[in-house]
Amino acid sequence: MSRYSLYKVLTVACMVFISLQCIARSGGGGGDFSSSDSDAGAIIEIALWLLYLIPFPYNFIAIGVLILVCLLGARKYKQSSSLNTIEKVNSGFASTTQLASKMALLSDFNEAVFIEKSKLAFNEVQRAWEKKNMSPVRKYISDGVYQRFNTQIIMMNHLEQTNTISHLKLLETKIALIELEDPYEIIHVQYKAEITDSFVSAKYSGINQKFNEEFIEFWTYIRKKGDKHNDLYQNNNCPNCGDALPEMGEVSKCPSCQTYTNTGEFDWILCEITQPEEFIDFVNNMSQKTYLQNRLEEYKAKNLETNTQFLEDKASNAYLQVRVAHAVKDMSRICRFSTKEFFESVQNMEHEPYLFNRIFLRDVSMVNILENDTHYFAAFSIQCKEQKVIIRKGELQKMDQALIGVNNILVMTLAKNNQMGKHSVLAHNCSQCGGPVGDTIVLNCQYCGNQLNDEKKDWVVCGLMSRDEYASYKEQFTTRMVPDKKEEKFIEIDMHARDFAINNMMVVMMADGSLGDEEREFAIKVAKKLGFNSNKISALWEHTSANKLGIMMPDDKKSQQKVYKYMKKAAKIDGVISEPEQNILDDVKARYELVDN
Repeated sequence: MSRYSLYKVLTVACMVFISLQCIARSGGGGGDFSSSDSDAGAIIEIALWLLYLIPFPYNFIAIGVLILVCLLGARKYKQSSSLNTIEKVNSGFASTTQLASKMALLSDFNEAVFIEKSKLAFNEVQRAWEKKNMSPVRKYISDGVYQRFNTQIIMMNHLEQTNTISHLKLLETKIALIELEDPYEIIHVQYKAEITDSFVSAKYSGINQKFNEEFIEFWTYIRKKGDKHNDLYQNNNCPNCGDALPEMGEVSKCPSCQTYTNTGEFDWILCEITQPEEFIDFVNNMSQKTYLQNRLEEYKAKNLETNTQFLEDKASNAYLQVRVAHAVKDMSRICRFSTKEFFESVQNMEHEPYLFNRIFLRDVSMVNILENDTHYFAAFSIQCKEQKVIIRKGELQKMDQALIGVNNILVMTLAKNNQMGKHSVLAHNCSQCGGPVGDTIVLNCQYCGNQLNDEKKDWVVCGLMSRDEYASYKEQFTTRMVPDKKEEKFIEIDMHARDFAINNMMVVMMADGSLGDEEREFAIKVAKKLGFNSNKISALWEHTSANKLGIMMPDDKKSQQKVYKYMKKAAKIDGVISEPEQNILDDVKARYELVDN
């Protein structure tokens, strides 16, 4: 082969490689949402170069290969959705051999005993939730998980609402994944269950709902290695001193010996509840967690808690307490665990008090630690689904016509010269002496006089902002644990525009409470068009029947407009747009400033 011919071959190879990278990133021209003029132009340019550099007939063969690769790439990309989860969930996330090897590294572990504990926890947590009293299970759930339930219970009490479970059957319990983060051990358990439950308000019938579903959830349990392991599940005695434990609320602490039972020191503690599609994302992004954990190792010598699970639990707890305080316009709820500057910035916000009909966290992920000369600033990406309602003259009005996806960044700060101990002001305890603290704007402990919101003793909230606001906020910090480009990947929602489209279509079609045959056929047709396998998008079908889906939108305006277009098509498919469907469309149109076309 001549030197010139070799040059041409190498040139073509480089151009094809570059084009394939562009195709992979852009989605390979796959459908309404993934193609763009620039992508098509790049492919045409490659084809022209192939015509010029390769002699006939090999140039046409090369172009044919390029087209085939583009089509295969587009097809693969279109199926690379977190919503196509059923095969991954059923096939598992680790082989039997991998689980066995990790299990052998766990300290003092008996699989059969653990499974029985996890079954007991599942059923007891459901019963406690139904009774709106989490005290019976408080000893083995984290502060963040407690706050998730407690927040909804507070709102339900305001709405005179109950959640009655008339049928609950646990079909399957199995270990899905095991992690080791010295000195902690983490086990993710997969539950499959059937349930019939009803949300009923004695006063506001417009928010009554009943669901019959078979569902899958992943519950995460964490324990610390050591020789103090005891049983928190089969008895109600303190694992440290043996005295009987009383009913507990915000704080899981033995009144006799002042021991906290839910630190993971004595037994497995429930610290997270995750839906299948979020768990898929978590597993796919394990490298991000490993990266964070490795970077956090350097902070051990700086007296900083380095376990991401516990830091994220603190963020979950703080976020929900802030949201409730803001909703009911009672910022005294957060004064004890927020900086003076943050408290002053939010206490005078003008809005009419509202309630959450539904609010639950979709994901809480640590994304960075920023530094200045005196403090650390931990940033957390928080994805939440919520529906706000408002009571006017005794009548309930929906501020959100459906569940709405909300994305925020929560920032918490801790002094570098901290003396952080075992007490947490987030859990209504003085961070110095552990004395009980109520919702108050008095910032000194009544027992020891310690300043409650002292960032030398505990993490306190210093910011809650949008992602755009956070991008500006972090510019003041020159020292960052995670570089900007890496952090953007941590914050980015792992959904494509077509995922938003099919998700929001299902929300619209279920607005009137049922999914008709025409609507179901249309959903399957559009799912196939967008590249989904209709037999695999189990999360959508299950969540639709249980009203767990919420309106979610991509960031760019062009994709938002296309998603809105599909939502309108879905509403019209049965020949008439019902009032609930129209309300959702109007809400989305106004919220995102979209236009009809």
